[in-house]
Amino acid sequence: MSRINKKRFGLATFAAFVFIFIYEMMFHGVLLRGLYESTAPVWRTEQEMQNYMGWAVATQIFMAGMFTWLYLTYGKVKDMAGGCRFGAVMGLFLGGMQFGYYPYMPIPMTLAAAWLIGSVIEGIGLGALLTLMYKPWRILADD
Repeated sequence: MSRINKKRFGLATFAAFVFIFIYEMMFHGVLLRGLYESTAPVWRTEQEMQNYMGWAVATQIFMAGMFTWLYLTYGKVKDMAGGCRFGAVMGLFLGGMQFGYYPYMPIPMTLAAAWLIGSVIEGIGLGALLTLMYKPWRILADD
């Protein structure tokens, strides 16, 4: 794939961002809320986090763009199983980095493990989403 359709890339990145935003809000804000509350001294206060929301959103947009670009450039995905495998590998990579914070931060192992597992699930979801968006029979197909 030598050339990436910019319009399609933008749409895919936007879709990936929406997925990331909603997934992370549900995963961190709902599912892991209790673990974060039990380790409150480690984190910024709710008000401080709201002040940095622009940074969080910018990071999620960047990650959506990078994930999409890596999928298109190196994914070599031919079907849904391949998209999910690509996502799982990306999730393991990113989740492994998050798990690596455990020795340096006073957090429970359950939180570090949740980050790892959650990243794998998020990666699989992103891989599946991009595979749906880049199926050759789709109207926007360019490759």
